[in-house]
Amino acid sequence: MNELLFPPATRTSHPETSKIAEAKITNSGKRRTHCQIVLDCLGLHNGSTTKELADYLIGILTHPQVHKRMSDLRRNNYVRRNEMIVRDGQVTWFIK
Repeated sequence: MNELLFPPATRTSHPETSKIAEAKITNSGKRRTHCQIVLDCLGLHNGSTTKELADYLIGILTHPQVHKRMSDLRRNNYVRRNEMIVRDGQVTWFIK
């Protein structure tokens, strides 16, 4: 995986604690590691929803964590979502 770019994910309207938490996960390297875990899982289960990926990663990452990292991967052009294929109200994700 090439160097990921992590633009701020928090909004200016978010509380300061959210910004601190974002900085902490990014600076610790966990954000990048979580992205790699999600990308590896999607490689095995291409076309999954974030909920399905979280089910595959039970005990490793939660559904909210998978969802947040999928946004990072999408911004970095590693994955694409297909809104035409929806399961349980969720879009499906594919590796680019």
